[in-house]
Amino acid sequence: MPEPTPQRPFTIRLFLPDGDPSGRRIAVRSHHTAEVYYVTRAQFPSLGTDSRLGRTGVYVLVGPSDSETHELKIYIGQSGRLGERIKSHLKGTNAKDWWTEVYLLTKTDGELDQADVDHLEARLIRLARDARRLEIDNTNNPNPPPLPDHKDADVSALIVDVLPIYKALGLRAFEPAPAYETGQGSERPPGSPEEVPLFLSAVGISGEGRSTRNGFVVLAGATIRKTETATISSSVKRKRQQLVTEDHLRADDNTAWTLISDHTFRSASEAACVLTGSSVSGPSYWRTSSGKSLNELEYGEATTTSGVDDSVDGGTP
Repeated sequence: MPEPTPQRPFTIRLFLPDGDPSGRRIAVRSHHTAEVYYVTRAQFPSLGTDSRLGRTGVYVLVGPSDSETHELKIYIGQSGRLGERIKSHLKGTNAKDWWTEVYLLTKTDGELDQADVDHLEARLIRLARDARRLEIDNTNNPNPPPLPDHKDADVSALIVDVLPIYKALGLRAFEPAPAYETGQGSERPPGSPEEVPLFLSAVGISGEGRSTRNGFVVLAGATIRKTETATISSSVKRKRQQLVTEDHLRADDNTAWTLISDHTFRSASEAACVLTGSSVSGPSYWRTSSGKSLNELEYGEATTTSGVDDSVDGGTP
């Protein structure tokens, strides 16, 4: 089961040791001890005696995927000395030529032991497999022996602490696809695009979706055209192939598939392109039951929130 995600506001402190947002980043949640250290492959050999590399912890290697269905690939591991283990992935029998960046998970108080990281590694691998967002290079599924109750609670709490940090740093490998009923317990203006059912009907296919803060969710039962136009992008081709490969689709006839479970896409446009097999504008194609486009919904909410008056432009452009 995925770990619960905190819903209350919180602060993540981000330190940039190089003074460069594209370089090393060290992220910690305020009043928590989970720390994530982001380093690029190019920088790693020059870190020398950085004290964090001597800690016990878990690491996530990230790099481009050669798969037809995923853009990125990850490998999750653990070590009593993170620096030495990462070095082994640069050269030798454990080398992995594909990774370009690494996320090191430790605790600021340095209190992780081998049993802790065994369980952290196993749980992160399970979360990544359940989320199915990225290709996973791990071939095994670790199953460490049970922890005492108090240590199991500590590991579970650390997972809850670190998942938002990964997400804030741009790593979404562990984030489960949200159900369309998003936002429970949060505040949204009435009529927000996140609350409005949206529909797409074109080229003989149809579907229902929701715009959410985590992507665009298309509901089970949507149909997807099998044929593709010449203008379709390579990323949409990969996404369509991923849906087929991972058994998200049922072939009902020779012209279309049916989506068998809710699925989250990166954007309304990606969802519309995947369903139609062509290059289209999602905000224009997804519409309410009354015919208003997602584009109109988003623009209307943005202008209401910012106090913009359309009349100053002399009407609709």
